[in-house]
Amino acid sequence: MLAGGTALGQAITVLISPILTRLYTPEDFGLLATYTAYVTILSVIATGRYELIIPLIKSDHDAANLVMLTLKICAVMGLLLLPILVIVDNVIGILGGQALGPWVYLLPVSIFAMGVFNTLQFWLNRAGKYEHMSIIRIQNAAFTSASSVFLGLRHIHGGLILGRLMGEIFASLWAWYQIRRRDSSVFTSTTWNNQRKMLRKHLSLIKHVVPAHLIGTVGMQIPILMISNVYSLEIAGFFSLAYRIVTLPSILIANAIGDVYRQRAARDFNLKGEFRDIYIKTLRATTLLAFPLYFLLFLTSPDIFALIFGKSWRVAGEYARILAIGAFFQFAFTPIDKGALIVGATRYIFLWHLTRFFLLLGLFVCTILCNIPVEIVLYTLVIINLTLYTIDGIMGFKFAKGGKF
Repeated sequence: MLAGGTALGQAITVLISPILTRLYTPEDFGLLATYTAYVTILSVIATGRYELIIPLIKSDHDAANLVMLTLKICAVMGLLLLPILVIVDNVIGILGGQALGPWVYLLPVSIFAMGVFNTLQFWLNRAGKYEHMSIIRIQNAAFTSASSVFLGLRHIHGGLILGRLMGEIFASLWAWYQIRRRDSSVFTSTTWNNQRKMLRKHLSLIKHVVPAHLIGTVGMQIPILMISNVYSLEIAGFFSLAYRIVTLPSILIANAIGDVYRQRAARDFNLKGEFRDIYIKTLRATTLLAFPLYFLLFLTSPDIFALIFGKSWRVAGEYARILAIGAFFQFAFTPIDKGALIVGATRYIFLWHLTRFFLLLGLFVCTILCNIPVEIVLYTLVIINLTLYTIDGIMGFKFAKGGKF
């Protein structure tokens, strides 16, 4: 149910892209990607990641208090971050980076909207309402796409940003309506005193979770921030579209394979203390699936991008050709990276994300200090991903044999 909702939501986004690329410029897509990167990073801080605990709480009453606490934290943090964001954005602009300008004032709203959307998803997950979760994801994609097209036809500046925000707000309101209709008695009994108890009770856990998630999230967003600040929004727009297309198979297919792999690997580990057979079978399957797909993309992506998205987007196809090399390894190894969690190698997971963070940060610094062509940066990103995912594959086999880290 969830995989289908995610797939359909992604399909809507992809199918509407040829229209959006003709309504908006690469600079508009670059602005959206940069803005979204800031929202994604700041959302980790804004909620304190309390939403992650919602499905784990035994009592519905305590979980409902945790939902209300998370929403309040998100609202307060969004407002507290605003003056800091304005100052930082002005400094970035002075230093020659890509300032968000007036859009920085909309960040708290977007942060709160994303926080609400994610928090309500975790409550529905707790309740086992997978159909509602799937519908929300489809609604978010559909309303975002429709809003973006409408605003583009009206020539509204920042229509992509506004469309994304409107989509999350609409989907969140629908989710809240469904939750209140089904669980109104639980939420009407929530109190501030109980919410403070939940805040104190889980504070120590959050202290460890937030830094780890922040490192991982920042690492994911460094490439788009680097390209938009060092080069231009136009190049960032080309990169964002290319990256979205080459990683789409991982979102639609590899993650679904990973869900099955995790269940079967965990079963084998509990029964036999190892899961080599399913590891080898899954890696063989993902490699055989990925090779023809990404080989074709490597050969034809410039022509395909020009045909589907418009001639002005051929450059994005050139970028996709480069990124496809790294995306192949990501597709092959992502499903089997669940082994570390199965054997409890949490330290390895943290070190892997920390290593990626520092490698990408080092690349960011090099692009600032040196006049490096963007194509070289993309090849370097591919080498970093190739290296890290290869290491992940080797360590995954060690974990599959029952080894520890």
